[in-house]
Amino acid sequence: MIRDLSWYLILLCPVSAVGILWHTVAALQVALLVFIGIGWIVPIVYQLFRFRQRGEDYYRSRAVAHVVIWPSLIVFLTLFCWCLLNGWQALYQDSYILFVLAALVCMISFVILSAFAVEGAVWCYRYLKGKSDFIQYWLTTAFLSGVIPFSVIVALLPVMWYQMNMMAPFMLIFFLAAVLKQIFVIKLVLVMGFFAFYFYFALTGVRKKRFVQTVVSALFYVALVFLPSVIFHYLPVDSPFLMVADPLLLLTVPVLSDLCLCGLSIYGGEKVVAVFFDGE
Repeated sequence: MIRDLSWYLILLCPVSAVGILWHTVAALQVALLVFIGIGWIVPIVYQLFRFRQRGEDYYRSRAVAHVVIWPSLIVFLTLFCWCLLNGWQALYQDSYILFVLAALVCMISFVILSAFAVEGAVWCYRYLKGKSDFIQYWLTTAFLSGVIPFSVIVALLPVMWYQMNMMAPFMLIFFLAAVLKQIFVIKLVLVMGFFAFYFYFALTGVRKKRFVQTVVSALFYVALVFLPSVIFHYLPVDSPFLMVADPLLLLTVPVLSDLCLCGLSIYGGEKVVAVFFDGE
C-alpha cells in the first residue's frame, strides 16, 4: 500500500500545488477538479491494471471499493473546506507559505485516509466471502449503493443546522426536498449500476440464471421503493399516511433502508430463481 500511496501522491500533489500557488479563482478550480478527478480515476485504472497482470481478486476489490469511497470522502472534504473557509483566507493573508503547506498536508492526509478506508472495505469484503453467499451479496450491495448517499446526508446536517437561523422554514424545507430528490436519483442509479456490474458477476451458475436473478432482484428493489407511494396514492388527500409513502423518507434512515431494501430484493430474487431454475 505504501508504494501505491507514493504513486498517488506523485500524480496528485504537483498539479494541485501549482493551482494553490497560483491562487486565482480559475487556478484553484482547476486544482480542485484535477485533485478530485485524478484521485478517483488513477487508483481505479492502476488497480485494474495490476489485476489484469496478476489475476488476484484483491486488486479488483480495491478498485471497486475506491469507486464509492473516494466520492464519499470528497463530500466531507468539501464540507471541511467550506466550514474553514474564513480560516483558510486568514491563513493566506498572514502567511502564504503556511497556507500552501497546510493545503498540501490536507491533501496528503486525505489521500492516506482514502487508502486506509479502501483497505478496510476490502478486508471486510474478504471476510464476508468466507460467510454465506447471501450475506456477501447483501452487505456488499448495500455498502456500494448506500455509502455515497449516506455521506451526503451526514454532511448535509451541519449545513442545514447553519442555515436554520438564516432561512425561512418554508425555504428550508424546499431546499431540503430539492437536495433529497437529487440524492434519491443518485441512489437509484448506483443501486441499478451495482446490480448490473457487481451482483451479476458475483453470482455463480449459468449465465441465464444469473441474468434472471439480477433483473428480478433489481425489479424487487424498485417495487419496494415505489410501491408504497402507488398504494397510498388512492388514500384521501388529508390522510396522514400519505407522508409515509414518500420514497424520499428512505434517505432519512440511510443505513437501515439500504440493508432492508437490498436484503429483501436479493432474497426475493433468489427465491424466484430457485422456482424457475430448480435442479440446475
